[in-house]
Amino acid sequence: MLRYRVEIAGEGPVDGQVVRVVLGHHDARNPRLALRCLRGHALHIAEGLDPNPEASWLGSVRMQRVGDDLPDVPAFFRTWCNDEGQQETAMAQLAAGRPFRLSAADHTGHYSLTVWPVHLPPPHENTLGATATNPICPRSGHRRRRKPRHAARKARWWPGRVSGPVSAV
Repeated sequence: MLRYRVEIAGEGPVDGQVVRVVLGHHDARNPRLALRCLRGHALHIAEGLDPNPEASWLGSVRMQRVGDDLPDVPAFFRTWCNDEGQQETAMAQLAAGRPFRLSAADHTGHYSLTVWPVHLPPPHENTLGATATNPICPRSGHRRRRKPRHAARKARWWPGRVSGPVSAV
């Protein structure tokens, strides 16, 4: 079984040392979902580094324009996200089983967005008929029942709630 691991990392100076921080990661079922996740993270980084000056969360902060001669990570990521040709090249690379890396650097740091295929072993079946997704209880030998994901919750104690029968007065 083939899955795709997405990892977003940033490296930059912190107190005089270069520090690497994983900004996000995701496991995707196919290359299309992996690239969708990668685009989302690229746009998130671009918006964080170069927000819209009218963004409400900026409040009264004044922004100033940076010179055009400096590297521009947000513009690079936005351009990549909007270029269908580059998206198809990345898709073909992943479909061929090769990793894909998108990286850019500027005065704030170095950003790497990486996707690589991960080969997972198929779910195996043991002699009792259990698979990796439906294990057998070790003591009884029968299949363990899974709880429903959204099971109804039991009523909990509530302050001011009277236990037992309530009578109207």
